Amino acid sequence: MSKQRYGFMSNDHFKTFYWPTLRKVCQAFINEGLVVRLFAEGGYNTGLETVRDLPRGRVIWHFDYTDMTHAKELLGDIACLMGNVPVALLYAGTPEQTTDYCRRLIDTAGKGGGFILATSAGVGAGGKTENVRAMIKCGKEYCVYS
Repeated sequence: MSKQRYGFMSNDHFKTFYWPTLRKVCQAFINEGLVVRLFAEGGYNTGLETVRDLPRGRVIWHFDYTDMTHAKELLGDIACLMGNVPVALLYAGTPEQTTDYCRRLIDTAGKGGGFILATSAGVGAGGKTENVRAMIKCGKEYCVYS
């Protein structure tokens, strides 16, 4: 893993300048009884332990290109994980590739619950309908917790 969070600042700067302010905003919403949904654009592959300091069960992390095994290990006990189905897969892949990816993602991030199957970012008009349907079908059939 790189020393960069995702290119726009170092982990040291994230911990010093970015996270303390965002954490205060999140905590204010949480104090009002809300669940906060944070979109982690790019790869949040380093420093996930920094964001563990929000209350358990009050945050949904929507990931773009984060290693979901790593995210599940570090945040799965305190937050809900969401996303990580690449939009490029929905544009250029096949329904079989989409289903395979979604199944692996559910096995990883959905283990024990606390996962929402979703795309890494918005699909837009270019996503293949058959791939979007394959993702939804996989979620309905495979992403069932008991």
